[in-house]
Amino acid sequence: MIAPHDTEPPLKVLLVDDEYMVLDTLISKVRWQTLGMEVVATAANGKQALEKCAMYKPELIVTDLTMPVMDGLELIATLRRDFPDVRFAVLTAHKEFDYAKRAVDMKALSYLLKTPMNTEEIEHSLKACGETIRMERSLHSRARYAEQMMAQHMWEIRRRALGDLLRGMHIGERQLGELFPWLARSTAKPVVIGICMTLQRRNQFFARYPESDRPLLDYTMLQAAFEIVRELADGTVLPHRPGEAMLVLCLPAYEGNAQSEAIVQQLHNRLSHWLNKYFGVSVIFGIGSASSGIASLPKTLQEAILAAEVAFYEQGLIHRHIDFQTKVRDLIDEQDWMLLENKTRASWNSQTVEERLEGLRELRAFVDARRPHPDKLKRKVAQWLEETGSISLNRNDWIALADNSAMETWFETLETLLVRLPRSASAMYEGLHPDIQKAVDFIFLHLGENLTLTRVAEHIHMNPSYLSHLFKEATGDNFLDFVTLQRIGKAKEYLASAKFKNYELAEKIGFVSYPHFCTVFKKITGLTPSEYKKGVVPKG
Repeated sequence: MIAPHDTEPPLKVLLVDDEYMVLDTLISKVRWQTLGMEVVATAANGKQALEKCAMYKPELIVTDLTMPVMDGLELIATLRRDFPDVRFAVLTAHKEFDYAKRAVDMKALSYLLKTPMNTEEIEHSLKACGETIRMERSLHSRARYAEQMMAQHMWEIRRRALGDLLRGMHIGERQLGELFPWLARSTAKPVVIGICMTLQRRNQFFARYPESDRPLLDYTMLQAAFEIVRELADGTVLPHRPGEAMLVLCLPAYEGNAQSEAIVQQLHNRLSHWLNKYFGVSVIFGIGSASSGIASLPKTLQEAILAAEVAFYEQGLIHRHIDFQTKVRDLIDEQDWMLLENKTRASWNSQTVEERLEGLRELRAFVDARRPHPDKLKRKVAQWLEETGSISLNRNDWIALADNSAMETWFETLETLLVRLPRSASAMYEGLHPDIQKAVDFIFLHLGENLTLTRVAEHIHMNPSYLSHLFKEATGDNFLDFVTLQRIGKAKEYLASAKFKNYELAEKIGFVSYPHFCTVFKKITGLTPSEYKKGVVPKG
C-alpha cells in the first residue's frame, strides 16, 4: 500500500520517451497522485527534455535511453551539468541493460523495465525515488534554513552593537574584534569613515510588499551591501532600521582625501546600480567626518545619520555632515512651534480649500526661513493633522508623510491631503446606530439654538431616557457634554476666522450669555476666547 503525501506539494515529474504508447501507458496506469507526484510535461527526445526542464523545473525526470536527436545518456550528462538539483530514473528494455548500468553509475536513482511493463514494480521504484528526493529536499531546506538563521543572527548581533555604539555604551575588545576584524591587521591608526546608507522613500518602498516579505528584503539588501563593501575596502555593515544601515570603512592613514572620496563614490555607484536593477530604488548616503581610529566611531556614525537628513532640503544622493551644519539650522524654541501650530491648525480646520492652503503656505514660509530638523517637522505636522481630525487620512497617507522624501515631494503630498474635502463634524461620527446618527446630524444643524434632550428625542421619535442611554453608549459622552464640546469646537473656528467679535459668538453657538461662554471655553481649552484668538490670528 502506497501512502499519500497530502502534507507536501507533489513532486514534479517529466517523462521522456520517443514511443507515444509508453508515455501514454505511464501517464494513465501509474497512480501518480497516490505517489505524491505530478506529471508536468512529456518529451520525445533529450533536446525537447532540456527545453521542458527549463520551463517546468521538474524534480524527477524519467527517461528512455535510446532516442533520436539526443539519447538518454547525453541528456543525463547535460542535466548533471546544467540542472544539478534535478534527479532522474531510466526506462530500459532488457537489451539496454548495459546502458542502464552506465546511467546508474551517473547517479540515476533507479531503472524501470518497460518491456514487459509492470505497473506495480514501476510504482514501487518511483516511490523509492520520491522518498530519496524528499529526504534530500528536507536536508537542503534545513541547511538553507540554518545558513539563513546564522546570517540573520549575525545581523541581529550587529544591529544591537550599532545601538550600543549610538548610545555611547562600552563595547568589549572581543566584540570589537568580531565586528571589525581589520583592526587587528592595521599597523597604524586607520582612518574610519561612517556612512548612513538609506533607501530613498524607504517607507513607501517597503509598503509595496507584504509585511511577511519585508525582513527578507532587508536581509537581501544587507547581504548585497556587505559584499560590495568588502570588495572595495576593509569595512563592515551594521543594520540600523528597515531600509537603512551604517557602513563603516577603514582606510589606510596614508591615503589622501581624494582617494577616500573616490572609494565612497565607487561604493555609492555600485550600491545604486544593484538596488536600482533589482528593486528600482535609489540610495542616499550621509557621510560623517573621518576619524582617527575606532574610538571616534560613535561620533562619526551620529554625524552620518544627520547628514542623510540633508536630502530633505538639498538635491543629490550624497551628503556630508558639514552640509547638515550649514543647511539644517533647527534653532527653534517650543514657543515658536506652538504659534505655528495654532495658525496652521486653525487654517486646516477650515471648510474651504483656500484657507487650508493658506495654512500650508505659512508652514512652507516657516520651513524655508527656519530650516527645522526634517524628522521633527514631520512628527509635528503628523500630530497636528491627527489632532485636527477634519481631514481623513489613511495608512498610505501617514506612510508618505513620515517618509524620507525630498522637501518638494513632501509638501506636494501634504497639499494633496489638504485639498481633500474635510470631513464635516457630523461625518466624524459616521457608522453610529441610525437613530443616533439622526440625532447627531440634528445637533450639528441646530447648535445655535436651544437644544434639549427632549427636543432631539421628539425629532427622532424616541423616548428621552432611552435616547440618553443609547447616546452615551454610542458617542462616549452624555448628551449635554457632547453638545457643549461641539459648540466649543465651532467657537474655535469662528475665533480663528476673526469674522465675529468675541461677544457675538455666545448667541451664535447657543450660549445664553457671553460670561457663561467664556467660563465654559476656558474650562475646556485652558484659555479665554481672547487668549485663544491671539494665538491663532496673525497680527496686523
